[in-house]
Amino acid sequence: MTVSNRPIGWQSILAHAATAISTVLLAWVAAYWTWHWVAPAAVPAAEPVAPLPSASAADWFGKPQKNQEILRRPVGLLGVVAPSASGKGYAIVRIGEQPAQSVKEGEAFAPGLKLFAIKPDSVTIDRGGTLETLSLPENRFSPGNTSTPGK
Repeated sequence: MTVSNRPIGWQSILAHAATAISTVLLAWVAAYWTWHWVAPAAVPAAEPVAPLPSASAADWFGKPQKNQEILRRPVGLLGVVAPSASGKGYAIVRIGEQPAQSVKEGEAFAPGLKLFAIKPDSVTIDRGGTLETLSLPENRFSPGNTSTPGK
């Protein structure tokens, strides 16, 4: 075997460079098509979902809701303006120690509390989905009663 003592010329350098470039290009093309055929399909981005109200999760785990305090407070009926043929009636109610307020029939007067129906001597309230009837207090100032309040 004879070994040539010729110097490496520009043609040899160009041949090695072309071989290296073509090898890199072939590896890149093989990787691209392998990834294209073998890779899992892209998952489309999920649409944003509105957050659930915190009240529903609170019910599941027994945490009191913000309006549970109002739902547990006693509601007192102080007076009634009974409905007439021309419209709805009004009731004067008080929640716990809060000031009295006038409420129209069918109107909500606190979170979870709604005046459901009015009768001449009572009202029905919707307390978080449960109907409750409140009666007017007995009349302390009837014609036969001559005592003054506070004595």
